[in-house]
Amino acid sequence: MRIVRRLRTGVVRLALGAALGVALGSALVACGPTVSRTRVEKGETITTGDAAYDTFFREIAEVKYEAEKAGADLSDATRPLSDAIRAPGKSAAPSDAVRVEAKKLQMSGTLLHLDLVPETKLVTSGKPDAPSEKLLGAAEQTAKGALAIARRAGEVLVRITDLEKRRGDLVAGAGTSFPDESKRAEITRELASAEGVLKAAREAGEKHGGAASRLALDLAMALETGAGSGVAAAAKKLAKPLGGGKPAGTGTAGPAKPKGDDFDK
Repeated sequence: MRIVRRLRTGVVRLALGAALGVALGSALVACGPTVSRTRVEKGETITTGDAAYDTFFREIAEVKYEAEKAGADLSDATRPLSDAIRAPGKSAAPSDAVRVEAKKLQMSGTLLHLDLVPETKLVTSGKPDAPSEKLLGAAEQTAKGALAIARRAGEVLVRITDLEKRRGDLVAGAGTSFPDESKRAEITRELASAEGVLKAAREAGEKHGGAASRLALDLAMALETGAGSGVAAAAKKLAKPLGGGKPAGTGTAGPAKPKGDDFDK
């Protein structure tokens, strides 16, 4: 019995010790210093009274917003195609569904090609049926939206590179621009925080911009069954008479010029 009582007492002491340790740890965390987020991390407007610094902080907020927004924009750009291919039993990637449709049309004699530059435009060698035309239109719209996002993301990345360079210059000149020690310390803290904000914005821009570029390229490859721009142009020419009424292949020029010394003189 004494042994059992001692064991119970030991267990109770261990439990009390563990509980006390957790309580003390929580109290220490609660009493520790709280590190608040900087204004540049929150995306807030910062006014310093110096035009160079104010412009820098304003542009930081802009690229942060644009880089993060690219992800939502990409989701919006893919919605038309996702809605067009939504059907029971279809869980493949959008580009896979487009590839299947393109192959089906190819077998029936309609060739496809998606121009990405200078303008996103779908080229066809014939007129698809209504359901196929709806899917192809959605694919073209999605590719156009994805390329627009990729271009904007690229522009944001260029701005970020410029801001990273300017940040170093502003840090070096803070002592001269802000003689007041308290204000200088505040601005320096925001500038230090801006480094992390720019890094996160770059990662977001590269991620969403890269995804948008890949989506546009995947759709172009999925739609490629041979109806290049040249093929479509040739098909249009053959579909109507040339020269304002003469059938294709019927020339109106005079006989060929004979070769000889009399004509060369």
